[in-house]
Amino acid sequence: MTPAAENFLNEARLLRPKDLAALMGWSEDTTRAKLARRQCPRFVRIKRCTLFRYSDVLAWIEDQELGEATEVGRRQAAADLLRK
Repeated sequence: MTPAAENFLNEARLLRPKDLAALMGWSEDTTRAKLARRQCPRFVRIKRCTLFRYSDVLAWIEDQELGEATEVGRRQAAADLLRK
């Protein structure tokens, strides 16, 4: 990624999946699986680009301790499966 793109993401307070993986200590395969199962923070997907907002990641980490994030992920995954 170019330095200009890196600066844009930092200023916009956006994380890429590999940034989230580094933050959480996940491998690349684990990150893909968690995205597919919706066991991750809310994200924005534009074509093939997936981005996480810092505020969503922070809220997800705080909710994770309460067990609410997993339930939200299950509901989102079920809704996605029903749409197909």
